[in-house]
Amino acid sequence: MTDLVNTSFNLVMFVHVLLTAAILGCVGYRLIKGFAIGESIYKLDWQDIDNALQQDLIMVILRCQRPGFLHAGHLGYMTYTMIVTVSK
Repeated sequence: MTDLVNTSFNLVMFVHVLLTAAILGCVGYRLIKGFAIGESIYKLDWQDIDNALQQDLIMVILRCQRPGFLHAGHLGYMTYTMIVTVSK
């Protein structure tokens, strides 16, 4: 009976760790890609386009300068640094 419980628990923990790593990996990837948006827009030749689109791009660049975070329910906010620390 003890061996069955140990085997089942090990399998459940393995699946849990595997799924958690996959979820954190996907979320981290999306955060990293999101951080590159402002830099990509800044590198564009956006000075030659119409004024309305220039204003929109400036707003996107300004928004990208604010830190990104995820709301983790009652635990508070998870920043990029915290996600990387937890992933390690």
